[in-house]
Amino acid sequence: KLQFLYLIASPCACPFAVTMKAGATLLLAALVVGTAGFKPVIMMHGVGDNAKEMTTIARVLQDEHPGTVATSLKLYEDSPASWDHSLMAQVQGVAKAIRNLTATSPQVFADGYHLVCHSQGALICRCVVEYMDDHNVDTLVALAGPQVGVFGPSYFAFIKDTLHLPQWLEKTAMDAMWLVADEPLGQLLSVGGYWHDPRHEAAYQRAVTLAGFNEKATAAYKANFLRLGKAVFYIGSGPSFDGGVEPWQTGLFGFPDGAGGMKNMTDQPFFTQDSFGLKTLYGAGRLELHAVPGVPHNHWTYDEATVRKYIVQYCT
Repeated sequence: KLQFLYLIASPCACPFAVTMKAGATLLLAALVVGTAGFKPVIMMHGVGDNAKEMTTIARVLQDEHPGTVATSLKLYEDSPASWDHSLMAQVQGVAKAIRNLTATSPQVFADGYHLVCHSQGALICRCVVEYMDDHNVDTLVALAGPQVGVFGPSYFAFIKDTLHLPQWLEKTAMDAMWLVADEPLGQLLSVGGYWHDPRHEAAYQRAVTLAGFNEKATAAYKANFLRLGKAVFYIGSGPSFDGGVEPWQTGLFGFPDGAGGMKNMTDQPFFTQDSFGLKTLYGAGRLELHAVPGVPHNHWTYDEATVRKYIVQYCT
């Protein structure tokens, strides 16, 4: 059964967590938001983490935007659940959770809501915006997400050392990872769904789930994405591996070209062809891209100063 972690920012008390089954009535949240005037915020954690990752953001929202209802989705938490469900399964699961959440308290979400999501969650939330025909997202804030995929030795070592992957995958060499991702078994893992070896672009386009949200996005996905009020993408620039994704440019839709160079967003086929609406959003002034020097991957959710300076301004 789906559950949600409601982190309610009260103007007179510290935020507190209430776990409720889908279908319950969130009367307190409805009362709080009714006096605040701030749109509710729905949050999704990164791979290997859980709903509590977003607690600092909820606490800072309480300080600066009293009355904000901030909901961290209790889905696909920790290891292995955060990676042993496919990218598409997690997109569908988060979409279902948002539908259940907004149906639980329609008065709270009637004027729309923001999505604030980190790392793998930032990619999932961007894909959710494309996937949902009925979303009412005002602003998507994507923090250090692998928007064009991941590739690199430091990231590969990171997932092998920290995520407790299946033994058969841990024995795989990085140069052979594309072969795993090119197979149905590899696509059952979330990381397989966005592993992107630029030296084997044809295999990525043929088999990897993420290509279906980028270069091969449907007209419906594009229309859904363009219903966003604004999309904001953050990443910490510096070393290729920011501590959670590699290369860091993927957070702003840049990616290696397979010949040793780096393609920026505006040179990517999904941008030039406007496959899912990114170029249109950019032209309309509704797309923000921010590379912040030296911000480590986990500071986007765990460091209070980072949250205050960069994130809260978009949660009004």
